[in-house]
Amino acid sequence: LHSWALAVVVALPLVLIQRALALPTLREQALSDHKTGLLNSRGIDQPARREFARARRLEQPLSVLLCDVDDLREINNRHGHLEGDAALAVVAAAFRAELRAYDLCARFGGDEFLVVLPETDEEQAVGVAQRIQAWLAENPLPTSEGKLAVGISIGVGTLHEGEPEIGTMLARADAAMYEEK
Repeated sequence: LHSWALAVVVALPLVLIQRALALPTLREQALSDHKTGLLNSRGIDQPARREFARARRLEQPLSVLLCDVDDLREINNRHGHLEGDAALAVVAAAFRAELRAYDLCARFGGDEFLVVLPETDEEQAVGVAQRIQAWLAENPLPTSEGKLAVGISIGVGTLHEGEPEIGTMLARADAAMYEEK
């Protein structure tokens, strides 16, 4: 064998192994939000639909929280986009602190977050929302101008009997969130 052919025979398996190991990382990157480390809207879509189907099938409660960071545009304008990104990270930290390991959480849009709470009725979901808001009040974001309390408006949507799709729950949570704002 020529030396180049030997190099190909030796290197090809290594390249294939490296590529196989990189695929999960690429998949994770495609399904997560780089600013918060949470799922993104693409990453939460199928798991949320599975939880919805499971809750309907087992007749278990299911709730969602739709959350909007209060005044993120003003934070960006007054403190800069790096502080705005830090505000998003603080909100993500609140979710990590107050949600259970099996709850689903994603940055759903620019300043919106979606939380899926399996086996959680409306009263329990309201309690979760209150704990998240309390955590944020107790953990302000340090800025060059002092501490900034990052607030979020949260709407709750709970699965109703016979509900055909998850979108109906999300619409109720969205309306409740805007009512809170």
